[in-house]
Amino acid sequence: MGVTVLISLAPHRAQAAAGGLLMLAALLLLAAPKLTLSPSLARPAGFVFGFGAAVMESIASVPGPLLAMYLIATGATGKAFTKQIAIILVVSILTLILTFSGGAHTSLTDIAISAAASVPVIIGIMLVRPLRDRLPPGAFRILVLLFILAAAFQMIWKSGIL
Repeated sequence: MGVTVLISLAPHRAQAAAGGLLMLAALLLLAAPKLTLSPSLARPAGFVFGFGAAVMESIASVPGPLLAMYLIATGATGKAFTKQIAIILVVSILTLILTFSGGAHTSLTDIAISAAASVPVIIGIMLVRPLRDRLPPGAFRILVLLFILAAAFQMIWKSGIL
């Protein structure tokens, strides 16, 4: 589906649209601070958010913000949020490495550089852990959503629409 969007829209417009949708969703979650998905809705919503993240990955190479919003919407905060987003990060990195290692267009150096690019994220998670543990759940939610808004704005800005 993301490929279809890329083919039918100019790339900068697709990126701006993805950023706009991400911004709208983050603003809705900020406007409704008590909104959380019930456990019975979390699984089907996870499929929808996962599919949406795949579409965003193919459009703008950024699936993380949508997955972070899903975790926030399920009520994950603090340690649970960090654990779940870290699992997503590790699985996505391993999937990319396994997928591209079989291709003739990717060298071991390319794979090593891609894997090494995740090191700053892992270090950041470890360095911010004390702050994360001291934040109240509501403040944690707001902080994550503000970072998502910043990512959405950056997508729109980089598209050249603004």
